[in-house]
Amino acid sequence: MPVPFTAADTTRLRDTLDQVVADGATPGGVIAYGTTGHSPAFLTVGKVAPECGDTEPDQDTVYDIASLTKVVATWPLMGSSQGEPKSRHQWILKVERR
Repeated sequence: MPVPFTAADTTRLRDTLDQVVADGATPGGVIAYGTTGHSPAFLTVGKVAPECGDTEPDQDTVYDIASLTKVVATWPLMGSSQGEPKSRHQWILKVERR
C-alpha cells in the first residue's frame, strides 16, 4: 500500500523548487506528486518564461526538458517495472514530445 506524502515531504519539494528558481536555473517549475490510485497534487513556483511576462505556471504547463527526456521518462518506468511502490516517493511526471 502506497504511503501518502507528508506535510514535511511537500515542504521539502517546495523548498527545493523555490531554491532552483531563486538560483536562476529556471524561471519557474511544476512538480506533480502523489501515490498510485490517487490524483496527483501540484506545486508551482515562479513564472513560465521571461518572454511570457508575469504568467505563472500551472498543472498544464509543459516545459521543454531537452536532453533530460530520457532520464525523466525512464525513471518512473523503472519504478513501475518493480511492481507496487514501496515508499511515498513515487513521482508522476508529465512529458510532452514536441
